[in-house]
Amino acid sequence: MVGILLAGTPLTFSAALNGNLVYGNTRTSLFGGKVGLGRDVYPWEYEVSFSGSYGTAEVGDSTAITANNGIGMLRVDRYVTEKVEVFVFGSSEYDRVMNLGNRTQGGAGAKYVFLNRDGSKVSVSAALLGGYEKFVGDTVSRYPVRLSVRPKGKFNFGPFGTLSFILFYQPNLLDFANDYRVFGDVTYSVALTQTLAFNVILKYNYDGYVASQSKDSTSSLYGVKPYDLNLLLGLSMKVPLER
Repeated sequence: MVGILLAGTPLTFSAALNGNLVYGNTRTSLFGGKVGLGRDVYPWEYEVSFSGSYGTAEVGDSTAITANNGIGMLRVDRYVTEKVEVFVFGSSEYDRVMNLGNRTQGGAGAKYVFLNRDGSKVSVSAALLGGYEKFVGDTVSRYPVRLSVRPKGKFNFGPFGTLSFILFYQPNLLDFANDYRVFGDVTYSVALTQTLAFNVILKYNYDGYVASQSKDSTSSLYGVKPYDLNLLLGLSMKVPLER
């Protein structure tokens, strides 16, 4: 299916590089990036991407790794009506700081588009996910089945830039109270040229399973922080690929 979609259709290549630096008594750095191919032309919408980040903190002669993660993702959407889309997707990721060795999941769902005009788009989606999770040090792998609810929006303010957000809520269907994920980002973007933009990004990631295990002194996740919050500055570009 993906090969059919890629053939003979206009593509957009996107790339982003972002980060932050702090110097003084404490020296911290965090760099991240993303590359992808995407298409959003009725009736198809799809994206293939990879993103990751790496960060360190230094105090005196001591250095700690504060971020080391990556995720690859494939998503294919099909409009059923002007407002309703169905989609399938899969992803695989790791997060060394949270002791996540591998999380691979896939699923299908539906999306309702509230607004899609003049460069602005707002939607909400719901999906059912099946997956595999292995945390470093755990002797048993996990196979959670999750509900995924995702509001997403982009607001175009013309020469004043765009404001976009995406937020995921993914509870384990067998343990809503303790095993859930909340993650997403808010981005303000100002175009510098037709293809290049300056971005201010606020990213958040919370893992309820890590939170519950981090309190157990016998767990491999004992003491691991269940959340990350980062404010980043960066550049991104989008280049249409004509075929």
